Amino acid sequence: MHGASAINGSFSLSHLLINRGHEVIYVGYEGDRKYIEEQEFKFHTFDISPFVKQQETAGSHLKSISRFRFGLRQSLRVIEHLFDQAECWIRELRPDLVLLDANNLDFSVPFIDCNVPIINVSCTLSSFYAAGRPPVFSALIPSAEGAFFSKLKADLAWKKLFLKQRYREIIFGAFLRIGFGTEKYTSIQTRVGQSGIELARTEYGPRLRVPQIILGPQCLDFPRKNDSNKIWYTDACVDEHRKEPEIDLSFLQKEKTLIYCAMGTCSRHYDAINLYRCLYAVMRDLPDCQLVLQTANTKDVDKCGVIPENVRVFESVPQIEMLKRASLFITHGGFASFREGVYFAKPMIVFPGWHDQPGNAARVEFHKLGRRGSMRTIKASQLLQMIRQVLSDQTISSSLRDMQKNIRDDRDLYEAISLIENYGS
Repeated sequence: MHGASAINGSFSLSHLLINRGHEVIYVGYEGDRKYIEEQEFKFHTFDISPFVKQQETAGSHLKSISRFRFGLRQSLRVIEHLFDQAECWIRELRPDLVLLDANNLDFSVPFIDCNVPIINVSCTLSSFYAAGRPPVFSALIPSAEGAFFSKLKADLAWKKLFLKQRYREIIFGAFLRIGFGTEKYTSIQTRVGQSGIELARTEYGPRLRVPQIILGPQCLDFPRKNDSNKIWYTDACVDEHRKEPEIDLSFLQKEKTLIYCAMGTCSRHYDAINLYRCLYAVMRDLPDCQLVLQTANTKDVDKCGVIPENVRVFESVPQIEMLKRASLFITHGGFASFREGVYFAKPMIVFPGWHDQPGNAARVEFHKLGRRGSMRTIKASQLLQMIRQVLSDQTISSSLRDMQKNIRDDRDLYEAISLIENYGS
């Protein structure tokens, strides 16, 4: 997994495994080393930068199609170089099991080649197709009674999603034909299939059909009916003691209601200027409130005019501490933020950005934990009304208290641990 929001959910699982006498090593991108090692976990990565630079230099004299073909071939050779490094490391380490980011199908190859058992771990609610259950990329909310049209809409959403995936695969296949010509290239999917492991499609593309651990509680999901997929949920996966960015919070005024808006680590990819402008306008009308806004997209913030006196903007904040203090949580709807908002029983307004966030926002409304809106089309007057309504809605408060109790009492993490300890034995 890559990025703090994706990695955070794994900490509870890892701590419990270590406490039970197991050794846990994170394997990932060099950019995540500092954060993972701050949490006192072991970390390993593979340095392919010299190989990459060597390959880039080798093709610098080529132009046009020849350069494109060379670049594509060299990119795939870099992947093979990475696999070779990984395979050597795996054979030396001899791990008993790999918990693989479910969306990282490519990196399953060296573990499969070394006969290491694999369990998928998902930091989202994405999963395989199940009849009548909308994909997590969809904003659809299924009918409680399982009505015909609700099931039809869900199935159409899946078909549309899979058609887009097929289209991208066709385009990629065309690039490969251009790049390799008459040379033979074996795709990752083909290599995995040759190992005898079945593949199935999810919202994020093909995934190994092996047992899957979802880093979150089942009660936050839509109800699952007649689902034959092997899925294990965990608890809320909130590590209250994780090390987070340190900022001076002395500016917070106890007499003012704190609104916390977090747009996550991927906020550079969102078109959120309209939302930020609306937040500024709303806060000018709410002098008894204060807003802490977290966004990595400071360029958008700079375009929104003068920041009101009761607003503070940060690229990163200690989210656990902010949620403990906040009265309202405005979020992009990432699954980590969704879990943590419920864990601290904070009413939510969700403005989804991409991928699984529309589905998470739908689940917030389905479970009556808050409201959802569009960051591109929301108006200041609408946002002000939503804030006042969510803060005063007793149904939302009651639902949050019940859900908070459910996820804090949840013991499903131990079932996932049992799966890990007994898998392949």
